Amino acid sequence: MKRSVNKRKDYKKNYQKRYEKKSPKKINVKHLRKVVFFLACTLMISFLVYTVVNISSTKTIDYTRINSSENYILGEENNELNKTLILLEEGYGNERKIANAYLYVKNNKKKSGVIVYIPGNLYFNGLEEEFGNKIPVSSLRYAGDYLQKGRGVEYALWQLTQLLGTKFNEYIWITSEGADVLNNVYGNMYDVDESLKNIYSDDIQPSDGLLVLNSLSSKINWFSSVFKSGTLNQLDEKIYSNTSLTSVLHELKNINGAIDKNDTFVIDLSNSEYCEEQDSISGGKIKVLNTEKYDETFREYYSNSADSAVEKERARIEVYNGSEIDGIAYQLGRKIVNSGGDVVRYGNAPSVVEKTVIYVPNMKDYKNSLNLVSEILSGRFEVIEGRPSFMTTGDIVIILGKDIKFMYSF
Repeated sequence: MKRSVNKRKDYKKNYQKRYEKKSPKKINVKHLRKVVFFLACTLMISFLVYTVVNISSTKTIDYTRINSSENYILGEENNELNKTLILLEEGYGNERKIANAYLYVKNNKKKSGVIVYIPGNLYFNGLEEEFGNKIPVSSLRYAGDYLQKGRGVEYALWQLTQLLGTKFNEYIWITSEGADVLNNVYGNMYDVDESLKNIYSDDIQPSDGLLVLNSLSSKINWFSSVFKSGTLNQLDEKIYSNTSLTSVLHELKNINGAIDKNDTFVIDLSNSEYCEEQDSISGGKIKVLNTEKYDETFREYYSNSADSAVEKERARIEVYNGSEIDGIAYQLGRKIVNSGGDVVRYGNAPSVVEKTVIYVPNMKDYKNSLNLVSEILSGRFEVIEGRPSFMTTGDIVIILGKDIKFMYSF
């Protein structure tokens, strides 16, 4: 009897197991979330890698390095002070021209800066001997290619150091093709929002040409850079610069923020204050840079941003011409003053000399000022601790020799 009861129990259990509905397995939500998160991270990392590869593989062209002209066009890098020349082109083929140029000086340590706007239609003295006429900024590349085919970019950069009376340590040249790509990625830089005028102080009335730089800066953003990196890749070799594309975009993007944070002065060379109206030999009127007025204002504003180490030394510099090149002492002396140095005397050397020599009676006390002079003279000279044979009183005395003509090799 007992065995029969057990049999019935076993049969019942087996029957229930066989016909009982199996409950579905529960999904582990925590595990699913981890999988989704992992996939999302993988996708994001892959996309970022794709973006980085796109941008880093997009090359800029440094024309100053191609022909080893960087020493006499570019200044040395400075941890405290940064000077960038920015150029915007318009037109294609024979119609290509420099539309706008900007010298952007900033000293983050001193919280100060200067922006010089150079319109393309500005003329300046000094090129009449080569071309029989004054040349506008817009035609500098064309003029350089005429003198030496393929060196128009270098020539334009060099002549802008002559016009501005100072070197720059970085340059960003946006070609017409490059501007087209930037406008496609970020929006048209020439669509200037009126609110951008508020970036500057109330006493500054920025011109339309000046505001194009601010418009470009306001439109660059990393969201568009990431999600349109494929289009950004089309910038390959369409921007000329001695820095990478990443550095170019970073520099341009931060201009408005730096103006807002720093005490930034503006020199707008489209303003009649800095121009003289003259007759053109082809007829009509042209605007020619008033160099003296520009230098006066630039030196006043630049003094707030100049290298502190040079300021502290207060070196008195004398420049003498022994090179047979007319006006070279003034030209190089002007660059020294516009870069924060103090030239107390210009003159002709007693005789013509072959090599440029710098005399420094006390080398230890004027190390930074000597570095400044070295940058302006592009590093080709002999340094002598002492004084020249004729009477001088300066802390640094420069005798320019015939070898200085290498700086005018175009």
